[in-house]
Amino acid sequence: MNTFSNIKELLSTLIREHKLLTEMFEKRKTLSYKYDFALEMVDYNEDRIRYLIAHSVIRENGNFLEIDDQFLQFFEQVLEVNEEINTASINANIQNVKENILYYLKENNEARKYDYLRKVKNTLRKIGTVTLRNVIDLKRNTDNTFKNEPNYKVKKPSLKILTKKELTSIR
Repeated sequence: MNTFSNIKELLSTLIREHKLLTEMFEKRKTLSYKYDFALEMVDYNEDRIRYLIAHSVIRENGNFLEIDDQFLQFFEQVLEVNEEINTASINANIQNVKENILYYLKENNEARKYDYLRKVKNTLRKIGTVTLRNVIDLKRNTDNTFKNEPNYKVKKPSLKILTKKELTSIR
């Protein structure tokens, strides 16, 4: 597995393959993306697909391709279209704040003390952003389930689970 050597290489790759990645992202929930479709999107240049696979931007699964989970989560979070609610990350961030406050209180060096304070502020900002996103995602998921799930036997437990997650994220 190769990695990108710098941000410029990563961004230029994403820009060059934006048509393919856009198409795959838009169809991430409805369709398994065939290798042949991807080949057409990159003007039949198989090296471009191999490059994305080698750099773990996409994964090959038989005759199908999918965006790697790391990139998929990044795109969903930045575009605020995430469908999964993750309260564990909030709990981990709260633990991180507690640790850095403890270190801040015990530190004598002003420069390191400021660094701990900066980490606390950044983590608190992150907690706020993640919580807000989770609430928005929960509302959207609840609305979508209520409106679009045709099977009542599936709709009822799904809405109960979403309500439980909503109550958990509010606390």
